[in-house]
Amino acid sequence: SGSTARETDTARETDTAPAGCEAPGKTPKGRPALEITPGAKYTATIATSEGEIGLALDACTQLWGANNFVSLARKGFYDGTTIHRVAADFVVQGGDPNGDGTGGPGYEFVSELPATGYRGGDSAWAKTGPAPPGSAGSQWFIISTERAVTQVFNRPPYLYGQFGQVERGMDVVMKINDLAPASGDGSPTTPVTITKVTIPGP
Repeated sequence: SGSTARETDTARETDTAPAGCEAPGKTPKGRPALEITPGAKYTATIATSEGEIGLALDACTQLWGANNFVSLARKGFYDGTTIHRVAADFVVQGGDPNGDGTGGPGYEFVSELPATGYRGGDSAWAKTGPAPPGSAGSQWFIISTERAVTQVFNRPPYLYGQFGQVERGMDVVMKINDLAPASGDGSPTTPVTITKVTIPGP
């Protein structure tokens, strides 16, 4: 959905973060222009039909991944979408405008990978099939348990661009986790709607 984003031809390409908060590697191709202040504190409130989830976004080591989430959220991209996938004791996943795991924002870029692995409650970008590690569009997931971290996620090479951490509402994440289908992975047994994502600040 939508057209493919293109690189800007402006000085944004040379935007740098404060010392210690530089975006590692090359600027992701196709990513939205930088809209957040590197190193600043950003929080996102994800209001769902099961309750609110609060994310602390990493605008330092995961600058471009956090920027993408902020950019989409502030455009209202996630409002009215669903949590379309629940994998029991593994992840809850949303961010698809189609609601079935096939949709995206009309572009893809490669987000930063975590340097030291993942934690329960981390938010990260979902990637499709054989896409390169860190591939990102609009679909994201939250890791629901530490067991998922030790058994799956923290086995290098790391594959998913991590951009935040749940700071409140982990009980809501687990409430959604409990809606996993009998198969253990699929659409929740009760539909879960994301009514609005709010990110205050500049």
